[in-house]
Amino acid sequence: MKNMLKKLEIHPDHILRLGLGFVLIYIGLSIFSDQGELFPFLTNFFLFLPNLALFVKIFSAFQIIAGICLLAGIFVRFFSFILFWQFLLALIINGVDLSTYKDFGLITSALALFVLSSKKTSSIKI
Repeated sequence: MKNMLKKLEIHPDHILRLGLGFVLIYIGLSIFSDQGELFPFLTNFFLFLPNLALFVKIFSAFQIIAGICLLAGIFVRFFSFILFWQFLLALIINGVDLSTYKDFGLITSALALFVLSSKKTSSIKI
């Protein structure tokens, strides 16, 4: 069993990529199927957009693309950086409430994935 686990070479970034990837695909598909679900979170910050429905479609497509890329291991550093700021901005705009614990988990997961995907920091031993 121990030898089999060594051959699999599971790294922390793989687990973070899988977790964030599936969450993003779920978010994107959920928003795509019910676009009104996202409108309460947009607040007055995004109401200046001329076509809010188009923004929601683009946002959900981005979530799905980012999730697929993370699952496939493509552009991991880029997407984890963008997602960190997206999750942080969502927390700042929407404020702290009873579901904020999920936001902190997503923010720190994206940040950890960004740090782990860096070539300079991937060799750091703790």
